[in-house]
Amino acid sequence: MKAARCTLAIVAATSISVFTPVAHAGDWGAPDPKTPVESTPETWDFGAVPYGFMTALDGSIAVGNLTAGFEMDFGDLLSNLDFAAFIATAAKKGRFSIYNDFTYAGLSPGGAGLNGLYNQIDLEMDMFIWNGIGTYRIFETEDFFLEIGGGVRFMYLSSEISAHSAALGSRPVLQRLTGLPPYANATSVSHIWDGVGALRFGYDFSDRWLLRGYGDIGGGDSDLTWQAAVNVGYVVNDSTTVFLGYRHLEYDVTQGNLNMNMAFSGPQLGVAIKF
Repeated sequence: MKAARCTLAIVAATSISVFTPVAHAGDWGAPDPKTPVESTPETWDFGAVPYGFMTALDGSIAVGNLTAGFEMDFGDLLSNLDFAAFIATAAKKGRFSIYNDFTYAGLSPGGAGLNGLYNQIDLEMDMFIWNGIGTYRIFETEDFFLEIGGGVRFMYLSSEISAHSAALGSRPVLQRLTGLPPYANATSVSHIWDGVGALRFGYDFSDRWLLRGYGDIGGGDSDLTWQAAVNVGYVVNDSTTVFLGYRHLEYDVTQGNLNMNMAFSGPQLGVAIKF
C-alpha cells in the first residue's frame, strides 16, 4: 500500500495542487504575438491552474489531552500521504478578479510523543482547504500591476491521535497512581472559517518571462492564518504559462478540543491554462 500511496502523491504533486491563488489563468503577461487576442475589459476570462505543491509540514496538533508533534520534509510527506487532489480556478474581468483554490489531503504522519508517559503516537488527518479571494487592480503600468482584495479561507480537518505507553502497560502500579490507561485515543472534527485580506502583484520582465507574488493574512476561527507565495513564469502562448515558485501557508487554531499549529512550505510547479 505504501508504494501505491507514493504513486498517487507523485501524480498529485506534478499535476494538480493548490492551497492559494498564486499564478492565475487570465493573467499571463504579453500574449503570443502570432495569436490575436479577442478579450476586452468587458469580457470575462476564465482559467484553471493545475500545479504541484512540494511541501514540507511542520507543527503540532493537540486533541483533548493528547498532543502529537510532526516535522516532515517533502520525501517524508510522500511516504505518509494516503491521497491528495488539488486545483485552482480564476475569473477576470477588467480590473476585477475572482480566485478559487481547492485542496484535499489525507495524511498518516505518525508523530512525536509530547505527552510524557505516552511514547508511541499515531496521527491521522484528513483536510480540505478552500480559498475564495476577490481582488481589484488599483495600479497598473505596462510592466507592473498591484491588486488588493480579500475573501475567505475554509478548512475542514478531521484528526485522530492514538497513543500508547509501554511504561503504563507494564507497570499496573504506575497506571493506578496516574489514573492513565496504557492506550488512549482522541478524535476531532473542525470546520474553520477565516476572513483574510489579500495583496497580489506582478511584474513582466519581457514578453515571455514574468513574476507573480501573493500574500494574505487574517483570522476568525483561527487565532491567525497567513500565507505568501512568489512564482516565476514563462509564457508559452496566449493560453498557457508554466511557472515555478515557493509558497508558505500557516495556521494557528484553538477551537473546541483542538489546538493546532501547522505550517506548509516548499516549492511549487504548475501550468496556468486560459479558456
